[in-house]
Formats: sequence, structure tokens, C-alpha cells
Amino acid sequence: MPGVTARQSAISVPGASGFMVERDARAPLDAFLVPQAGEFAHLHPEYDGSLHTALPPALAREAIAKGWGVAHPLAGIRLARGMVMIYGPRNDAELDVVTGILQTSHAYATLPAGSGNA
Repeated sequence: MPGVTARQSAISVPGASGFMVERDARAPLDAFLVPQAGEFAHLHPEYDGSLHTALPPALAREAIAKGWGVAHPLAGIRLARGMVMIYGPRNDAELDVVTGILQTSHAYATLPAGSGNA
């Protein structure tokens, strides 16, 4: 994805790969797990390929309703309103869906606030 760097997550367990972008000051804060680091998602290292990511709240609700993940228990309290844990894919078809969810999160993180997708 354009502009993404991967490095140790600023919020997750050691070994978690954080996906970061240079945060535009106009980007919605809710598009990030860690706004200061530009981290919009991270992949869990030793689990099942699951990841945490920030989505626009309506899309987070849709992903949950469709069974692709669950809301983070602190979403909307101490973390982004649309923070979800997306289940790890088990096959190529599921990998395509999870990739699409991650691409949506990236687009949200690179969208200036007020551009209509929040």
C-alpha cells in the first residue's frame, strides 16, 4: 500500500508488525490505533494471523455484523471508535476479504478529515 511502513507496533505485543503512514494533520484521529505513530493497523505475531485495525465506525459495524471480526473492548472509550480485531484468514478467499478490509483502513488513515468517508 502506498506510503506504508511496517515496524514494531507502538501498542501491541513484541513482534507485532505495525502498519504506519505519515499522518496528515487533517486525517481523522479515529483512523489510527496510535495517531502519534501513524499506526492504523497491526498484525499479531504468534496467534492466528488476526489483526487490529481502525475502520470508519459504520464499516466496523458492518465487518462485525458479517462475522469478520469483533469490536475491541476499549473501542470508543480509550481507542478509536472503529477499532476492530479482524480474524485471521483461513484460505485465499478469506485472505482477499481481509486484504480489502486492511486497504479500507489504509484509505481511512490517508483521507483528510471532512472528506466524506468518516
